[in-house]
Amino acid sequence: VEACTGYCEHMGYEIAGVYPDYALSGRSDDRPQFLRMVDDAKKGLFDVVVVWKIDRFARNMMDQFHYERELSLSGVTLESCKENIAGNTIEADMNKGMLALFAQIRSQQSAVDTVRGMLGKAEKGQYLGIPRFGYSHEGDEITLDPRWAPVAKRLHTDYLSGVSIEHLAAELRDMGATTSVGTEPDYKFVRGILRNMAYAGVYEWGRKKDSRGRVIRDEDGRPVPLVRKEGGMPAIVSMDTQHCLLY
Repeated sequence: VEACTGYCEHMGYEIAGVYPDYALSGRSDDRPQFLRMVDDAKKGLFDVVVVWKIDRFARNMMDQFHYERELSLSGVTLESCKENIAGNTIEADMNKGMLALFAQIRSQQSAVDTVRGMLGKAEKGQYLGIPRFGYSHEGDEITLDPRWAPVAKRLHTDYLSGVSIEHLAAELRDMGATTSVGTEPDYKFVRGILRNMAYAGVYEWGRKKDSRGRVIRDEDGRPVPLVRKEGGMPAIVSMDTQHCLLY
């Protein structure tokens, strides 16, 4: 914002508005302030959109060309203060096109590198930011939560003895338990615990996909994990107990 403000002062532009999407990636167009900016351009509220760099506007060529065309149809020019791109010249358009291509390549490579890093951790059975009731972690190591692990075990044994899921959810609420997002446990939450192989020590991560990007499913219709390691994490119940709940 500071750099764009200085650019506008240098160019003699009057600032009509600021559209900052803080902590949101430019990888997609699902950004509230970005979309509001496009709508305001159609309303004729300004003549120029100034970005710090072109990859702040979009990180793939499709979005870049689509939304720049939307601005152009509204008589609005896209300019970059860091890359010194201004006006509607052929040179400016060529530079923006090349920068959009480079941004897309960098974004795709970053995504590939991220998945590769996560896959490496998954193959070692390490914590990947997936919270589970009854579990905690120390750095990359998945550990048992001393308070809630025994409760998670009792959920399994009580359900097998005939206690309903609704009753188990009510007990969790009475104990002050919460979900990973801070909401109260309900039927779906408890059912998810009872059907999760993680509680038998099976570490699973990711989903296998075919050549067309579709999720591969097993004969029971469940997604096939990309990584599956029996004994890959601490078990709260036995494998036999978990199989009884699944089948």
